[in-house]
Amino acid sequence: MATFYMKLTNTERLDFQPGKNTFIVLRKEMINGKRKTKKVEIPELKKINELLNSGFLPLHEAKKQIKVLVNQLQETEREKNKPSSTVFLGNKKLVEKYLDTEYSHRDLIDPQSIKNDFYRAINILGNNISLLTSSQTEIQKQVNKELKAQRNKQRRTVNRLNTLLKFANRGFKLQRFKEEFVEPNHVSEKELIDSLDKSDINDSIKLIIKLGFYTGCRFAEIFALKETDIWEGFIQITYQKDRLGKIRQTKTRKKRKAIISKVAKRVLGEWFSLPIEVKNKLYEVRYGAILTNLLGRRFVFHDLRHSYARHLCNNDISLKHVADSLGNSILVCEKYYAGWISEDEVLTNVAARLDKV
Repeated sequence: MATFYMKLTNTERLDFQPGKNTFIVLRKEMINGKRKTKKVEIPELKKINELLNSGFLPLHEAKKQIKVLVNQLQETEREKNKPSSTVFLGNKKLVEKYLDTEYSHRDLIDPQSIKNDFYRAINILGNNISLLTSSQTEIQKQVNKELKAQRNKQRRTVNRLNTLLKFANRGFKLQRFKEEFVEPNHVSEKELIDSLDKSDINDSIKLIIKLGFYTGCRFAEIFALKETDIWEGFIQITYQKDRLGKIRQTKTRKKRKAIISKVAKRVLGEWFSLPIEVKNKLYEVRYGAILTNLLGRRFVFHDLRHSYARHLCNNDISLKHVADSLGNSILVCEKYYAGWISEDEVLTNVAARLDKV
């Protein structure tokens, strides 16, 4: 089934300029194991862009209307592809009952997105596999078959199905494929700083990229930081700021202390001096495209978090402290970062410390 998402062109600009920024909606679909993306042309989208660029419609209101439009397109696509058997309808009722029980009282950013997530998960089960009556083997076999060409989606889908199975008291869990280990993307401090120095990117954007590298914060966590969170040698990370401007708990819902250097403290000082209006605009920037162009390879903002971990590892920081700084378990850090510890770099750093003694 195809999925739809919106994109604002010219997002490298911090100053929104009517006539130069336009929303587009893209339709993404897997065909024969290959991803196909196509631009959607519809009258409603054209009308919203016209109002936006004429100044009659504020940017935040245009985003809301585009989001409603995307949800409508997704709903139409789902109805078109939806199986209609009693088995599928039983799975759908289970989803609705779960959402009503577990989510109706929660303050959600985007309830429709969560609903869509669960519907996508049960869609792969088709007409004949029931979460209420089918055996573990039958469900697992169907999941493996459907997700074979879409391994990047298996984690979310399997997690959603396991949530429903637990809610239905089935007493078993589905397993994901044994994934091949893929080394996380990263950039060294020298490469990043050299690339930023040569670039004509807006200084505020450069600042937030440096923050991602030197603090290991997730993107939304940066916008919830306060000056009182800075301590000698570390920063306290407690909250994150969502797209609607609400301050929420972090992804793991736990506080953590992240190791920071003197350079990081200086960068944080510059961040806190920025006006709130500039920070709000920085939240809307698409950093994946900027970082990819900057480094000449695919790179997203979260990869700066991996780079922070490598930076700590190569400065002789133990995996336990790396794990604590990231808010991850030691097992996760061993899996992803243990192989990054360069003996030559560690020995050089140890020698430099001994020279200071």
